[in-house]
Amino acid sequence: MSNEKTLYGRLTATEEGRRLLKQEQAILEITEFICRQMEKKGVVRSELARRLGKTKGYITQLLDGRTNMTVRTIADVCHALDCGFHVSPEGDHSAVQARRTLRANKPYDGKAVFIARGKAAVPAQSPRQ
Repeated sequence: MSNEKTLYGRLTATEEGRRLLKQEQAILEITEFICRQMEKKGVVRSELARRLGKTKGYITQLLDGRTNMTVRTIADVCHALDCGFHVSPEGDHSAVQARRTLRANKPYDGKAVFIARGKAAVPAQSPRQ
């Protein structure tokens, strides 16, 4: 199957498609991080909503990508979950080089790493070009 016939191939064929794909990857990485923290700490959506002074429906919208999460929203959620948050952009090797072995003994691949209380919560691998 040629690259143009796959969904990934069609998305990455244009600048607009690549931009939208990056957005979706970032949303997925952040929501997966939050869900892992919730599971790890035994916090359900209704409890997170209570801690944030929001509705359970709002939390559902945050976690399924329907509501735009600002950096402030992400920080508030991390505070409510008692976890830290640090973003190291692709290519910023200075900040993440020391954390390169945290992905199951695999070398750092240049993707963002989210840090929770000093331990890396590495997002799921994104598709390669």
